[in-house]
Amino acid sequence: MSSFDPNADFFAAPPPPRTPPAPPVPAPAFRQPVQRTPVPTWAKVLIAIGCVLLVLPVLGIVGAVAIPVFLDQRSKAADVQVKEDVQAVAMAEENYAMAHGTYTTDPLALGIAAPQSEVVILAADAVGYCIGGRDADGEGDAWYYSSSAGISTTPCA
Repeated sequence: MSSFDPNADFFAAPPPPRTPPAPPVPAPAFRQPVQRTPVPTWAKVLIAIGCVLLVLPVLGIVGAVAIPVFLDQRSKAADVQVKEDVQAVAMAEENYAMAHGTYTTDPLALGIAAPQSEVVILAADAVGYCIGGRDADGEGDAWYYSSSAGISTTPCA
């Protein structure tokens, strides 16, 4: 048998010599903590005053923006409540007219619960009716419901 290996790489470099592993790195020596001087009281007071002087204007700006938005939302909510109450009375008027053949000016005859806002039947006859409503606190607009025109902020004709 021959010792010749046809797959051997004759041009490859010999493997590098083995080097021993590096010695471990010694742990650092223990260091004493740095002694810090305490912060004087007057410096703490100045920092607190500075923080307060920075926060107060920010709160003022937030309040100046948020309060009008909040008040506007209350007014819108009052408008929605009045519109719902006026439309509920109008629906009751239609039901009353279907049963009796004419509209009524008597809110007790409609058989509905008292609305949360001030709702008044301004006019009613065999042909149509007009209902007006306003928030009990006086917020928002006055709303009118006419059997011919529907709901609007313009008084019934």
